[in-house]
Formats: sequence, C-alpha cells, structure tokens
Amino acid sequence: MLSRSINSLGPGSLKNFVQPCVLPPPTNPAPPVPKLPELDKDSSSDNSSPADPQ
Repeated sequence: MLSRSINSLGPGSLKNFVQPCVLPPPTNPAPPVPKLPELDKDSSSDNSSPADPQ
C-alpha cells in the first residue's frame, strides 16, 4: 500500500519541492554587496588624509 502512495505522488511532486529549495541560494550573494561600500569609504578616508599634509 505504501508503494501506491509513492506512485500517486509521482516525480512531478518531488520536482515541485526541489524548485523552491533552489531559489533561496541566490540570496546568499546579496549580503557581500553592503560590505563593498564600507571598504570604499575606508579607502577614501586614507587617500584624503595623506593628501592634506602634502
């Protein structure tokens, strides 16, 4: 009887569960973006400091 339940679900239902799982990963690369601006600010401050004394 268990095998009949699995057949009813079919591979199509499994694919539906897999697709949503694949979408979340792309959101990981988003966090690194905010970190880039912070580094840029530090670089600008360093460049402006040495420029004043000169």
